[in-house]
Amino acid sequence: MSLLKKFFNYYEDDILFDALIYAINKISLEDHSNFKDILKYLEIESTAFHCELKLASENINIKELKTGRKPSNFQDKPFLWPYYAYYCYLLNTDKKPLTPSRDLLEIIFSFHLHYLRNKDLSKKENKEVIYSRLEKLANAVVRILDILFVLNCEDDDWVQDTYFKPCTSLILNFIDVIQNNQIEEKKYTIDDSKTKNYLKYKCETIELIINTSRVLKAPQEEPFFTYVKASQDDYKVFLKDEFSLTRKNRKSNYSRSKLIKKENLEEISKYLEVIEEKTSFEIHTYAEEVEQNSNTQYANRQISNENNVDVVPNKHKQRTKNRAISAKYTKRNLFSMDSYDIPPKFLLEEFFVFLFTDTIFTRLNENEYFKIILLLGVLTGQRYQQATKILFSTNENITLDLEHRYVTAKIDSALFAKEVNNTYFKKNNKEVVFKTPYLLSLALASQKRKLEQENIKLFLAEEMEKKYHEFIKSVTKKFDKKITISTKSIERISIAYLREEGKEDINLLFCTASYSQNDTAKLTYSSVQKESQFYTSFLQELYFSLGINNIMAHYLKVDNYKEVREKPSIVVKREYVGSQLGLSPEDANKFFKKLKQLINYASNEHTRFNLLAIYTRYALSLLVGTRTFNQSCSLENISHAYKIMKLSEKSETKISGIRVIPLCDSALNIIKKYQAACITHEVSQIDMHLYINGEIIPFTAESYKHLTLDQEIQDFMEKVPLNFGRHVFTKYAVEKGLNRNFIDAFLGHYSAGTEQIGIYSTMNYKNYITDVSNLTETLAHIYGVSS
Repeated sequence: MSLLKKFFNYYEDDILFDALIYAINKISLEDHSNFKDILKYLEIESTAFHCELKLASENINIKELKTGRKPSNFQDKPFLWPYYAYYCYLLNTDKKPLTPSRDLLEIIFSFHLHYLRNKDLSKKENKEVIYSRLEKLANAVVRILDILFVLNCEDDDWVQDTYFKPCTSLILNFIDVIQNNQIEEKKYTIDDSKTKNYLKYKCETIELIINTSRVLKAPQEEPFFTYVKASQDDYKVFLKDEFSLTRKNRKSNYSRSKLIKKENLEEISKYLEVIEEKTSFEIHTYAEEVEQNSNTQYANRQISNENNVDVVPNKHKQRTKNRAISAKYTKRNLFSMDSYDIPPKFLLEEFFVFLFTDTIFTRLNENEYFKIILLLGVLTGQRYQQATKILFSTNENITLDLEHRYVTAKIDSALFAKEVNNTYFKKNNKEVVFKTPYLLSLALASQKRKLEQENIKLFLAEEMEKKYHEFIKSVTKKFDKKITISTKSIERISIAYLREEGKEDINLLFCTASYSQNDTAKLTYSSVQKESQFYTSFLQELYFSLGINNIMAHYLKVDNYKEVREKPSIVVKREYVGSQLGLSPEDANKFFKKLKQLINYASNEHTRFNLLAIYTRYALSLLVGTRTFNQSCSLENISHAYKIMKLSEKSETKISGIRVIPLCDSALNIIKKYQAACITHEVSQIDMHLYINGEIIPFTAESYKHLTLDQEIQDFMEKVPLNFGRHVFTKYAVEKGLNRNFIDAFLGHYSAGTEQIGIYSTMNYKNYITDVSNLTETLAHIYGVSS
């Protein structure tokens, strides 16, 4: 251990070193390649440790370390954080690891080595930027290590096969698991109470508590895996020791192939394979040959002939306009997904004609089964496993009634607000029903019948997934035109086509296999018809636009049959599936009526003011869509002339934190009455306040609990959250067909793609203000708060 002692600058009674020696036990680190590399690197480059791995017992109490308290001198030394994470883990466990410690120690030493190399590559002008990126990366690596240390001690087949399978990097493998498996990600939760701070991992077989070496933030402040997922690319570059190089100094495939059109991907790949071996003259010659052989053309940038000088008088307005237009196209064309790989409809139609050249087989055929699964995936967004379960009638979320051609889709319970068991909220139906085209139903029924006749079990069909992906890949290569179909994320096609037509109804995602993380905020409040005429119409429209009706007629040997579009049946009494927190008008009317009576008959001025504040706060929840925290009901920025209100709930400097809310007449009158009372009591008119024990206290979800109130009022406030109005507004807005952009703007869901606010915004603000204020005035009458 002499080299180890020298490396750590070891002193007697060094707590961290003793812990590492205990952990390493009989493993000889002198034989460890990364450890040798670090020593050699330190010797050759004469790079010294800026901070010793030394925790002298007289400076740091071991009891404090057990609570997760980090030494202050570790704060600005990210390369020490993995060591400290290992140390904290050792102090809190007595379990024996299953995977050799060498594998996890290698991550620590590898991070140390590459950190030093990347740090030395940084230049003076970007030193702070590089250090900031290294710090974020170190934070992500430590988070993953905290989890892997604990999981490594669990004798569970799923955990070991998922997180510790043979791979080049356990860190990258962990990120891949979290990115590609939403169910696995949801197994992790954060305990964010004041007395505890740890991570929980819970699945069917085990439940673990993971004490972390760095303090965890509450989920609403910092989504736990967001920065971990974002670190994947940085970690790959970090391992190549190119972390701090400027982009122009890195090897970039894009810079080499940007002159060649995208359609010629095969030629580009050949071009990239040989380009490294050629001189500058040879490169230009080779590029010309590739272009001539493939008949490619340069993609010329179109320039307008109009003279636009001085159309926009200054740079600030020009940037504002550009940003607004950019937001519009980013939202419509990209929307948190790579839409460049989505084939156009005409090309996909030609591919399906090519795919279904053969007519239906009398017996079960493997390739024919794969074709039907692909068709179902394109139309409904179901991936292989989910589509297979639909045909076998084992899909828990989607059932198929082929006799009546109905599909019943259960909504993911994680999307809507959590159910609250009390008398004010009724459980909503969680199923959406839509109808499938006739010939598609026949094709699906035929496959289902063949599976039953051949006695094929579900597990056998599921095991064919690899063959399915290979088959579709081979068929696309045989197709005479270039087409990209990602079978592992097939839902992108139907979603892209929906947004391509400008229909922003996100409720389509209820019936598809996957949804974007940005959509979850919308779906928390959303609503959709139980008898989904919208989805039936869209499915039928996509079915005919791709020519599937004619393709299925040929495939089923009924060429003379002409399938026609069906008009969705008109439902007399519409039922809606939506958020459970949509308070009923009856309960709301009863609550507000009782409050008005108590306000009128209150003898104490402070009591009357408190009741008026409660009435105002809950009424504005309905008419303004306030959230639960205090800043969500600020009355500071109100224009009575334009009838609008501006809220900066998150940050005044971030566009995502600003909401511009139209105010109906009832909302303006309620605010005026409250502010008049504030003037009488000499209380600030900006925020909501209460009198508690004679003192003015901000109105929050906690402060009102100190009031002595009428039992009926108190019961309502305990069970109905202050953000109930957002759920009610969205329910009525969706049901009445309000513009989806207007709903997003009202709720403040800018991260989901709503246009930016300003004179160059692409959203029609005049219509926004008119339509929303009309709807909220209607809600004021329905819920008993009209003036």
